[in-house]
Amino acid sequence: MLMTMTPFPQLVNYIGFTLNFFAVMSVASLLYFRTKPGWQKLRVVSFCYPLFPVLFLLVGVWMIIQGIQLKPYISLATVVTVVTGALVYHFRIRPAATRPAPAVETYESR
Repeated sequence: MLMTMTPFPQLVNYIGFTLNFFAVMSVASLLYFRTKPGWQKLRVVSFCYPLFPVLFLLVGVWMIIQGIQLKPYISLATVVTVVTGALVYHFRIRPAATRPAPAVETYESR
């Protein structure tokens, strides 16, 4: 609700910074998981494999650094949002997801 009260240009910068951050993390995870045994290597992903992901990461990290330097408050808001979401997931949602589901009584089991 607070985000709807911010000026539109700042909201666009916030969303762009957040999307760029998650895109960089996604491509970095591609480089990480390709080293794991059993990874299914697709031809589409293997085309110029190390070159394109590394170029994407270089540009993405440069954009993150520029965003931090040019718009530090928007970058800080992004970091606070991501960290808050990670903490909520870690302490509230993840423990509930690891608990076994309660047994549901069906018509056949009666």
